[in-house]
Amino acid sequence: MKRFQFRLDRLLKIREYREREWEVKLAVAARVCIELEQQIDGLARERAATALGSARADEASTFLDLEDLVARRNYLVYLDGRTRELSETLGARELERDEVRSRLAEASRARKVLDKLKERRSGEYSRDAARHAAKLLDEVAGSSPARRRLKGET
Repeated sequence: MKRFQFRLDRLLKIREYREREWEVKLAVAARVCIELEQQIDGLARERAATALGSARADEASTFLDLEDLVARRNYLVYLDGRTRELSETLGARELERDEVRSRLAEASRARKVLDKLKERRSGEYSRDAARHAAKLLDEVAGSSPARRRLKGET
């Protein structure tokens, strides 16, 4: 008996390929989000270090260096603005990542439908092949005494 062939195998391969594409896109989106989070964390550490340095400088000196205070304040404002920009970008990228994740789930469901169908058809084919083989064995086993009678053996 010939081996099992699933007629929708090409479609299944296409759906598997699409699922892999969405997995790659999700990985890229996740990487971008992680990089943005790391940049935001780095800016927060930089801000904390600058603010702490400013406080230590104020305590150590008996006079205030106005240029240094203005420069530090401007730098803190810049860091806050940059953090805000990155946070907004991160929010948008997280929405994109969620969209890619939902598309991946759709692609995965579509592939799983065909996988289940293939499994079911394969099981049906195996059962039919087993029935056919059993039928052949029964015929062979049942025909042996009839052949002996025809040959004159009793």
